[in-house]
Amino acid sequence: MAKRIPLVSVVMPVFNGEDYLAAAIESILNQTFTDFEFIIVDDGSQDASAAICQTYAERDSRIRCIQLGKNQGEASARNAGIAAAEGQLVAMMDCDDVSLPERIQLQFDYLDANPDIGAVGVGIQVVNEDLSPLFPYRLPQSHALILLAMLFGETAIARNSIMMRRDLFIASGGYNPEFEVATDYEYFLRIVWQVRMRYSSLKTILYLYRQHEASIMGQATTHNLPAKAHARREALERLWGEAPAETLDLLLRLRPGFKLGWRERRVARRDLERLIEAMVAHGWVYPGDQPRLAAEIRQRLEWTTPRLWQQFLHWRRHHFSARART
Repeated sequence: MAKRIPLVSVVMPVFNGEDYLAAAIESILNQTFTDFEFIIVDDGSQDASAAICQTYAERDSRIRCIQLGKNQGEASARNAGIAAAEGQLVAMMDCDDVSLPERIQLQFDYLDANPDIGAVGVGIQVVNEDLSPLFPYRLPQSHALILLAMLFGETAIARNSIMMRRDLFIASGGYNPEFEVATDYEYFLRIVWQVRMRYSSLKTILYLYRQHEASIMGQATTHNLPAKAHARREALERLWGEAPAETLDLLLRLRPGFKLGWRERRVARRDLERLIEAMVAHGWVYPGDQPRLAAEIRQRLEWTTPRLWQQFLHWRRHHFSARART
């Protein structure tokens, strides 16, 4: 009898993750969606991770363990797992996190109903070592806002919660192992122009990100990480044929906490309008996305205005909207 191919492949790299590995594995085995294979890639662990994986594989035939001879890094481990995957869709997972029971089902249903979307994330709750809630990790839901946030240097879709179409991964060539940190950011931005990837993210919290001493949250937020700098520069060159350093710097500063001078704001407005036009012209976003993107850049420019001017804009907006209602 021919081997049945699973609909979904869950891929999880692990390196010295014995403390939380069992909980991560159990969270996948307890999914309401059951038509999956679970590929765990041990990236040269020196603790009991490989033994834990093997124990679970002996209990559940859906689990496959891949052992790399030596530690090769997260990018190579993910590439190895996805190369071995057989499912039409690939769901990512981290070895110290927890997927809530309906995660795989809801992501599968969404991609099945939206063939133009290549990858979908989910809402994330950051928790402590004991899984007590700390704060929700808020991410944009629409492709246009996800892409714009990535160009601003922000984490807009989380690698550990994503489900994507495997054929797009194969066509893109996978993660770049040259980068040690923010490899997911570089990859997710690169495949927008490589394979015309379109993203979405479910608002529902379906993933618990465990924050602890060994976790890497925050490592990829440094603005000058090589992977992020390379990805943003390459993306802008694809859109404009150039990547001015002033523009790249301004995009990083369009967030709460940064203030821009009047000249910088004028330059930022000009560059943002040019950026949106180029994104539409190159097919990275749809023409119908322009109003949503325009509203987002207005909000970001307002964040960077001096405080008194912000107060005036706030008053004017509410004053005239109130008059319009009367």
